Amino acid sequence: MTQILSLSLDESTVRGILADVGGGRVDIRKVFESSSPHSLLSADVIANQTWLKETLKQHGISADQVLVTIARDLGLMRRLEIPNVPPAEWPTHVGFQARTKLAQPLDSLIWDFLPLPRDDKGNAVHLTALTKAHLQHLQSVLTGVGLKPQQIH
Repeated sequence: MTQILSLSLDESTVRGILADVGGGRVDIRKVFESSSPHSLLSADVIANQTWLKETLKQHGISADQVLVTIARDLGLMRRLEIPNVPPAEWPTHVGFQARTKLAQPLDSLIWDFLPLPRDDKGNAVHLTALTKAHLQHLQSVLTGVGLKPQQIH
């Protein structure tokens, strides 16, 4: 079985679940919650690596693969209306709409979207985004303590 660590991050709390996954089963091994001195998305990568390494050691966690969920208030989320175009054209139109609705330049963000059910207003999506800098800081923290990010959302 593969051991996977799932981390949920908000501004000052990190929650984790360590599980064995395989053979159609998920066996939970450990659960923890710790207050972090500051967000793991911050630029203080060395301090965050030290804190996370000590926290994982304290809880006896040694997995190498990690799934990360970032709290909604640490990123951006917007509902965007898009024209009635084929789904293959949605990324282009979502990008156009995002450029007009977001304060940050779109090229400074990592973003994705989920289509919403069509309603009387037409097509809409939920856009989620995180700054490239925050993502890079987080990836540096994770890899610096020996974790391999499998998915960040």
